[in-house]
Amino acid sequence: MNIQTSRLPWVSWREAVTADDTAITAFSYSDWPSTGVIDLRDAKTTDAGVNSLKDAVKVYIAAWGAGGDDKTITGYKIYGRCRQNGPIMLLLAGVMTSGSKACAVHPITGAALTSNYWVDTITATGGLLYNNATIMDSASNQICILTFDTLIWKELYFEYDENASGMTEFNVMITGC
Repeated sequence: MNIQTSRLPWVSWREAVTADDTAITAFSYSDWPSTGVIDLRDAKTTDAGVNSLKDAVKVYIAAWGAGGDDKTITGYKIYGRCRQNGPIMLLLAGVMTSGSKACAVHPITGAALTSNYWVDTITATGGLLYNNATIMDSASNQICILTFDTLIWKELYFEYDENASGMTEFNVMITGC
């Protein structure tokens, strides 16, 4: 339970990803991506917009994608760094599948969307935090949320692996408390 913690707005983390963006291969500071990173400790503008997560002790992640319901991405990976120049660590890995709940309006910008559906199933099968992550409302044709404590993490990166018969565009948003 998070008593007397900030309630933070949802912010876009990865927007309209359309192809594999497997970026991390060397697990060293020089391999850290320059875009798609959320900074959890410094209130600064990132490629995802103005960061409001500096007070978060826990993050919540939701996703949606284009292409139809019951579409699967081959995998997602969430990487983290503890501090600047720290080692890159795989925090979570798994699969996400869209359900039948339409996402007709972009939840942050309000723009109309076509053939977009909320992810209703998330698995966490690997990474340092897979035993400590919570998946809420999975396989319910509602909006599934992945949550975990921010612990010692300074920055997070979400990596997307596409599936040829899966989503044609993928979006992730994040909030915290």
